Amino acid sequence: MSDMKLYVEKGTDLMRSSLIAYGLASVFHELNADEIWISDLGMAYQLRVGVSLELVKDKIRRGGLPQVLPAITKPPSASEKKRLEAGEPQEEIERRYLPIDYAGRKIDYGNEKQKSEARWKAKKAREEGEIPERHPDFPLWAHLCSYFGKGSAMRTGYPLLIHTWWAHHKQHDEALFDLIMSLYGDLPNQVEDAAAYWIDEIKPHLEYPDFELFNWSQSNLSDITALSIVSPTTAQGSFATTSAKSLNNNSLDIFWLELYLAFAGYMAVGMPFKAGGDVLLYYPQPKRIEFWSLRRILDEYRNSSDVVRLYDYSNKMPRIKIDLLSQISFFRKMVDHYWLNHPDAGDIDAITGLVGYYYKDISTQIPFDETTFILPPWLPLQPSEAALEDAEMILDEQAKIVRALRGDHAEELVILDDLRRFTTLGDPNDFLQFAIAYGEHRFAKLVDQPWLPFLTFSTLENVLMNNDIRDYRP
Repeated sequence: MSDMKLYVEKGTDLMRSSLIAYGLASVFHELNADEIWISDLGMAYQLRVGVSLELVKDKIRRGGLPQVLPAITKPPSASEKKRLEAGEPQEEIERRYLPIDYAGRKIDYGNEKQKSEARWKAKKAREEGEIPERHPDFPLWAHLCSYFGKGSAMRTGYPLLIHTWWAHHKQHDEALFDLIMSLYGDLPNQVEDAAAYWIDEIKPHLEYPDFELFNWSQSNLSDITALSIVSPTTAQGSFATTSAKSLNNNSLDIFWLELYLAFAGYMAVGMPFKAGGDVLLYYPQPKRIEFWSLRRILDEYRNSSDVVRLYDYSNKMPRIKIDLLSQISFFRKMVDHYWLNHPDAGDIDAITGLVGYYYKDISTQIPFDETTFILPPWLPLQPSEAALEDAEMILDEQAKIVRALRGDHAEELVILDDLRRFTTLGDPNDFLQFAIAYGEHRFAKLVDQPWLPFLTFSTLENVLMNNDIRDYRP
């Protein structure tokens, strides 16, 4: 049985390219492929899928393509409330978000939001008894429906993607899959040719009345407006091939299939947080990792009490603390995964780091900057059990210190910035600066804040002696 290989070319928007690769992996994961490896080749990602093309196509003929994205219904908007008051059935309004007989997951966001709010109120009031649970994926849905761009992604873009993929389900699943294989089966990815083929050869045969919900039924367009939540650098602005330059705020259009797969990747590996009106989205940058292994790490991360608590309180934290605690928690779960699966987990540098994208609230959330938090340089690539145990202690100690520093004063922010700079650049001098500044701060606060945790000598020694960038043993 021969493996399949697919390629996702890296474009100007690294986030979208990375999420498309994860989205493709999600499709094959739902098709029960045994092994799915994602590798960074430099200019492109490669997916090696451990199943034959013939077997996958046979599964699609018998059961169709999986509906990878969940359909999300949300509380009615102001205009939808008026339609309800005028007597229009709720089912008719929900058709925009939930296709008829949809076979994928269905999320009632209003109900999930109530659970989250009840849980927060119970914790805030310190009520006795059971605190309501919220789904680990709730932050992903909340960023679509509530926090990101005031829910702009849910007005047209996301629901249209759900309907367009679902429109192929009766007779055209195999045609859509063949298009995916043609688009990503070789380099470079011929996106314009794929879009033209879909317009001419597939779309005319889709008997799908719900396209009328989006005024798309008579149009030959295959593109939809890029959504900055999965495509930040192409959300606004444009370029021209002529020498004349002009500035405009028109959003760019992207082939709908690319955006569908990018959202599938967002659901699989996205880690969003809120920071006041601003939002942050983190995702892992792959080097060579098995998709099942990555999903296990992400599931443990999203379910962990530390991350749930961080999300609950992130709205009251400075961004620098969210950056540090989110990546420390992720690498902690990664170390846990290698501890449990050692020695079969492979090299620990399966990812190159964690990428964080920051969106600033300026009437709506706009892309602001991107930061890569590298794999901790003090982690040995093929760790022993003793090295993994040391890594757990180092990460736990860093997390305790970051939580203890409130970030309300400039002195605390400077200390946190030293540690953040170390986690992005890996220069041991930055960790030394952090250790010195924190030591002085803790000594100065012995009376006022005696609970501040120690930075132990063993952590300092392990970080510096195991650092691959510079030899600090002397």
